[in-house]
Amino acid sequence: MRTRIFFLATVLVFARGALGEEHRVASMELNDRAIALVKRGELEEAIKVFRQARMLMPADPTLRKNLAATHSQLGVKRVSEGKLAEAVKQLRMAVSLEPEIALYHLNLGIALVRSTKAGEAERSFEKAIRADPKNPLGYFELGNLKYRAGELEAAVRHLTRAAALDRGNTDYRDALARARREQTSEKRHMKEVSAHFILSWDGERDASIGARVLRVLEDAWERTSVDLKINPKGKVRVVLYTTTEFRKVTGVHGWVTGLYDGRIRIPVKDFSAAEREIRGTIYHEYTHVAVQSITSRCPAWLNEGLAQVYEGRERKSSRARVRKAAANESLISILNLRLPFTRFSDVETARLAYAESLSLVLFIMDQHGPDRIGRFLRYLGEGMPEHEAATEAFHRSLGDIFEAWKESL
Repeated sequence: MRTRIFFLATVLVFARGALGEEHRVASMELNDRAIALVKRGELEEAIKVFRQARMLMPADPTLRKNLAATHSQLGVKRVSEGKLAEAVKQLRMAVSLEPEIALYHLNLGIALVRSTKAGEAERSFEKAIRADPKNPLGYFELGNLKYRAGELEAAVRHLTRAAALDRGNTDYRDALARARREQTSEKRHMKEVSAHFILSWDGERDASIGARVLRVLEDAWERTSVDLKINPKGKVRVVLYTTTEFRKVTGVHGWVTGLYDGRIRIPVKDFSAAEREIRGTIYHEYTHVAVQSITSRCPAWLNEGLAQVYEGRERKSSRARVRKAAANESLISILNLRLPFTRFSDVETARLAYAESLSLVLFIMDQHGPDRIGRFLRYLGEGMPEHEAATEAFHRSLGDIFEAWKESL
């Protein structure tokens, strides 16, 4: 499960200024042609034409601003397409041309977050704040980044500033309240570190839990690494809560038994029996970590289906639920299974969504193997459209796979 990331679309405002005497007419004609290309959405061609204009008038500020704005707009478009490497390249160009524009640093920072380059993203958000200290968005994004990294004191500081600058913004207030709740909850927590994880839990309840949980986490890391060929960079943060703390900190629906929002969060009813209680949930939530490390574009049915496979979810009841829905012609379509399942407030609908996802992913694994699923995820991470990624990985469309799965029920 992931938190929302607010991405700022660049608003292009092209102002024609004095372009000087030498080459003035030719430059203005190129500038006008590039603007027309931007309006038609032909951004790459517009960039070429703006560069031609700048070759004639390299010192003209209007041409520089227009070129920077177009690079930024193309970068935003590439993020929406999942082409993160290209997005970062375009947004760096915008920043290099107009380093005083906070919006460009914000856009670059968010693209870097999605590219799992937190250190570079932090520097971009800091530059955005320096460029415009009264813009709350820089503080908000930096606060969110610190929150996901588990640096709660810094998160609260930045989110407090964002909320103070825009007191009417509920997103800022909600993010600040959540960070403060978590900061209070984790003050008494112990921490223990392994090769790939940082674990935090209430040591007063059970000081010995750390080693046992970390063993399970490392097992989960090893299994997805072997099956899917996915190896997340850096250490993953994991927090264990009492059930009451978990609901209070996360605010999720009552049926949610674990959460990944930059950290794995797990409620544990009985800390003395922690390994038995949380083994399945750890495998489930860590699978989300592995998937998120390679792409932010994974459809929910695949993400949740994989998580249930590695969790070891009981299959008999799920199979019966799916077959009953198929007989009643009430299966949820694959299109409606693409978005996160947390949007389902109805428990029965959520159960069917999870059951369908498990059944469908097991079918794909049986037909193609887990390595093909890992390949599909990597193609998505490279920015390939979903239908092309499926054709390359499975040699058939997702629609065909879905229909074949329904016939197999």
